[in-house]
Amino acid sequence: MAVCKTNLRGRLVLNKGDKPYATKDIQLKLQKIWKTTGTWRMLSLGRGYYEFFFATETDMRIVWAVGTVNLKSCVLRLFEWAKDFNMHAHRNTHAQVWIQLLELPQKYWMEQTLHEISSVVGTPLLIDNATSKRLFSHYTPILVDMDFSHKLFMKLWSKWKGTPLR
Repeated sequence: MAVCKTNLRGRLVLNKGDKPYATKDIQLKLQKIWKTTGTWRMLSLGRGYYEFFFATETDMRIVWAVGTVNLKSCVLRLFEWAKDFNMHAHRNTHAQVWIQLLELPQKYWMEQTLHEISSVVGTPLLIDNATSKRLFSHYTPILVDMDFSHKLFMKLWSKWKGTPLR
């Protein structure tokens, strides 16, 4: 048990119809994202599940703090290591959902700003093509990875410099 205190588990969620990645390809992508000081390795457990072994607890905590990782064509969801893990009984509480930011002034349609706004409800994954090209519309669709085990909000109200956002 003490050996596993620096481990995390994760599940790679692909879009429907996408072919699985090789473990080496995933590891190369993650090395560019995770800023660890020590080395780490990963092991495929099958069915899209992986175990991640970190050299130090600090590195494990750095990666854990990053949370869900958007790898552009798929999402890696991390979760804590547990001794009795059963991939067949593991319950998925996440889903990818298109949200709409209604009547958002176009001055807020920068990718970073849209990611910050949508991160309130989940992990932003994709901004639709029309929005990224700043073509005007009455709403901005954003694909977000949401955890349905938490309380859901149907509406979010915000106020920026006198402009209410819904």
